[in-house]
Amino acid sequence: MKNEDFKDTGWRKSIANDEGVVLVTALLMLAVLTLMGVAAMSIRNTEQSISANNEVSQHNFYAVEAVTLEGAAAIEQLSDAVLNDSTTFPLWLQPIGTAIDLEDSSVWPGGAFSPRGTTLTGAATDITPAGYTPNGTSAGDRIWSGAIDQGLASGSSVTYGSGSAGMTKQERIFDAYGIYDVKSGAGKTYHGKMMLVVGYKKQVDAP
Repeated sequence: MKNEDFKDTGWRKSIANDEGVVLVTALLMLAVLTLMGVAAMSIRNTEQSISANNEVSQHNFYAVEAVTLEGAAAIEQLSDAVLNDSTTFPLWLQPIGTAIDLEDSSVWPGGAFSPRGTTLTGAATDITPAGYTPNGTSAGDRIWSGAIDQGLASGSSVTYGSGSAGMTKQERIFDAYGIYDVKSGAGKTYHGKMMLVVGYKKQVDAP
């Protein structure tokens, strides 16, 4: 059959009467591909957001853990004479039975309680993020620690030596608190609020 024999066939007729089917099909495929691209971008952005949030959460937890342990170390550095006399406590250490609830972040600071600002700000130990701006009040950023004396541990007295040379050691219990509160703002990647409390025991000479 020669090429000119196709002039009157149904094949030529179907081509002539497709009425834009190819164009419509191409547009539909383009729309589907566009939707797939948008979905892929959305999934990628969600994954990046989750990854960023996880990084911020981990950073903030390690920082509040560090400042809490810093507060426990500050208790260890206090003399036995101070720990046996609540009237000589520093303002960041509250006596047993205090009405101040350190689990309430609004009291940091407040009343007789004045927390310790972190000293972990050196080149190799800095736990403060970029933009950290404390102003001494709850309105500013706060990476602080505090503690409550919970008194003597039950049955903790142990006497060393004998006679007048004997010395009694007693174990005191403390709750050491840390707060990480960095307000959001320009350049503040690691903003957020966390609080942590750990128990701490220290042997002191009986008064």
